[in-house]
Amino acid sequence: MQWREFDRYVPIPLWHQGQRMSDNPYNSPLYGAPGQPTLDPFGSRPAVKTLGGFVLTILILDLVFCAMRFGLAMLGAVGFAMIEPDDPMRPTVVFEVGTGLAIALFGISANILILLKKPIGIYLAVVKIFFTVANMLVGIWQASLQFGPIAEGAVGAERTGILVGFTIGILFVLGFRLTLMGLYIAALVKANSILSE
Repeated sequence: MQWREFDRYVPIPLWHQGQRMSDNPYNSPLYGAPGQPTLDPFGSRPAVKTLGGFVLTILILDLVFCAMRFGLAMLGAVGFAMIEPDDPMRPTVVFEVGTGLAIALFGISANILILLKKPIGIYLAVVKIFFTVANMLVGIWQASLQFGPIAEGAVGAERTGILVGFTIGILFVLGFRLTLMGLYIAALVKANSILSE
């Protein structure tokens, strides 16, 4: 090891290229050991894994949506108590509230864990996606029950117009939610590849 004395009493080491910090006699014996971080020849810090802008943006947005979903599920639970027992929509509200709460709880937990770079968050996010699909199916179920009363009394072209408008509205909502889910899945794939390195 070469030494250069810039001060009469304090020698300063000059590190050779490829030399590890574990070679420094003043360093911790664990630093630079197998499985421990090492420094490059210029003494920079070890590289830290980053999720990237796209993943961070999607996770934070989904975190906000999940928080909103939790609030909507709570309102749905309150509304359920006011629905008449013989209302055909009553069973659908149970599934809507249940899937909504699951989306919120699993989604918030998953996003926070992934932001903290914990791989277990990926598995919770997959469960959240499952409940998201279930919630969309419940929405289609509710829409099919709502169409009858809305189109009641309409005939011919009027009924056709109502059906077309109703269908366009459903497709728009589903398309929007599927787009968000696709972006979320893409972010999960990216995050998983980063965290598994």
